[in-house]
Amino acid sequence: MPKLASITTKLGGLSSVVAGLPAPLQKTIADALRPLVGKLRDVVQPVLSLPIVGPRVKPTVDALLIELDKLVPPA
Repeated sequence: MPKLASITTKLGGLSSVVAGLPAPLQKTIADALRPLVGKLRDVVQPVLSLPIVGPRVKPTVDALLIELDKLVPPA
């Protein structure tokens, strides 16, 4: 969990950097990352559905996905 929180914080900084790039470059980055973010969402769903683990990791995973959505807006 601390590792995921750290990654989330780093993604926040990266989002700020990407936001300052020209729009075509932002699109290229988003297009490259979109399939990976989709796979991540698929992988975390079974974990989130676990009765004991899911409620504990959900806030951290949700925060991570919010930061990823800033980098990779849904198409």
